[in-house]
Amino acid sequence: MALSDYERKMLEELESQLHSDDPKLSETLKSEKTTATQLSIAPKNLVGGIVIIILGLAVVIAGVAAEIVPIGVGGVAVVFAGFWYLSSGFVRKEKKVTSPKRPKGASLSFFEKQAEEWLRRQKGQ
Repeated sequence: MALSDYERKMLEELESQLHSDDPKLSETLKSEKTTATQLSIAPKNLVGGIVIIILGLAVVIAGVAAEIVPIGVGGVAVVFAGFWYLSSGFVRKEKKVTSPKRPKGASLSFFEKQAEEWLRRQKGQ
């Protein structure tokens, strides 16, 4: 469904007002980002970190049960070391974003039709 002339004019006025009010936001919204950032963790760091944290908690409990403060403090240090090891395994990966391919003859949902219309208009400018 195409926009009427009035709607198109109002949209252009809103765009220009946004650009004058907040140019940084306007540029961010205009950018056609084709990559997405994915945060993942290495399995080695996940398992190792969890094991170290559990061992550290066991040492903390042993220190509290034996009423020996240095052992409890050492257990807390081991827990923090486990969290540090776990967090050192996080990796950011850039992935290319592509539009999904649909089978020929498949009907589109309302939102898919609107997204395609938006992309078609953006390419036409």
